[in-house]
Amino acid sequence: MKSKINSMSTRAAAPGVRKLGGSERVLGVRRIDLSSAQLASSENARDINRDIVLEIIRFRQPLSRVELARFSGLQPSTISIIVEHLIGEGWIREGAVVRRSRGRPATMLQVSEHVVTFALDIRPDRAILAVIDLSGRVAIVTGASRGIGRAAAETLLKAGCSVVQWSLLRAR
Repeated sequence: MKSKINSMSTRAAAPGVRKLGGSERVLGVRRIDLSSAQLASSENARDINRDIVLEIIRFRQPLSRVELARFSGLQPSTISIIVEHLIGEGWIREGAVVRRSRGRPATMLQVSEHVVTFALDIRPDRAILAVIDLSGRVAIVTGASRGIGRAAAETLLKAGCSVVQWSLLRAR
């Protein structure tokens, strides 16, 4: 046993390999032990593809399904399935139909202007609420120094969020 330990410790590292605290680095890249890694499920892959497609539409809108397949690297059939789900959930919508010199007319896709994100900055002396659509346009910004819950609830109510408004009023 002793000779095995000695031979391991005296053996020279291969060129470009450095031992640092038990992990090996090969030409500056750390080797990762993947023996305990799990493969992503098909559901995880679908969610990732869905997020990628939505982000591409957000940043490159309006664009057709063909362009979306080209930018994402996904198959056109996969794009069609994802797009139908996103339309059904209200994240995106179909827009104008564009006739090209060749092929079928392309229906352009863009994010729905009815889906918004809320950004809330709460501080001890004031609160600021912003309502932003998926294209990044700021729809509403409001601030309050007193009655923070009520001001936030009124702004959310104006944006059509009665459930959020009710919970903010109850929390006061």
